[in-house]
Amino acid sequence: SITKEHTTDEKGKFTVLKSNNIQKESILNIEDYDSYINNIDNFSVKKYINSNSILIPNLTYKTRASFLPKNCIADGSIAILQPKNGFVITKKDLKYYSSKEFQKFYLIGRNLGTRSLNIDSNSINLWGIQKERHIDEHQ
Repeated sequence: SITKEHTTDEKGKFTVLKSNNIQKESILNIEDYDSYINNIDNFSVKKYINSNSILIPNLTYKTRASFLPKNCIADGSIAILQPKNGFVITKKDLKYYSSKEFQKFYLIGRNLGTRSLNIDSNSINLWGIQKERHIDEHQ
């Protein structure tokens, strides 16, 4: 719901991240691209500010993920994920999300579709932890 009309190019209280900011396991600040916002009270994404959330870009088969940095918020080009059931996403998981193996898995999971690649209530289930890690942690 945060659009260009709500943001400024001048430094502000919060950085508004867009999908191009998400790199493999990190966030890239991009000169003349980054935007900022001073008040997030009217946006539902405010509940994620300074949380332990994972960011992934919508609308792409070039899968990658990063942790949400402090004092940053995401616009609609990014899906915000929060682990459930006590799982903790690690840097190793982030690295896996940008691997060729996961990208192939995701492509197949999305049925090689070219329309509506938004992360939705079905495709969100493709993002998780590797089976070996799940078994190791729960033995």
